[in-house]
Amino acid sequence: MDNFFFFFTQINNKQRAKGIREYGQSLEENKELNVVETLTMLEEELVDALNYIEKVKDLLQSNETLTGDLLKLFTNYLRY
Repeated sequence: MDNFFFFFTQINNKQRAKGIREYGQSLEENKELNVVETLTMLEEELVDALNYIEKVKDLLQSNETLTGDLLKLFTNYLRY
């Protein structure tokens, strides 16, 4: 199996379970969200992604030892 696909599948399953815990259903099952609410949720997720990008850029620019720092960053993300 492709490593990227396997990684994506793990994250997707984790996020789906998180959604079910928080909202009692998956995003796909949620028929109550309208288009604006769905786009707002996507917007919030994209802002979170931008924050992670900026964090990684800061780590790269500060010439820190990236192996440990990036591993911690992504490990924390996977726990989220």
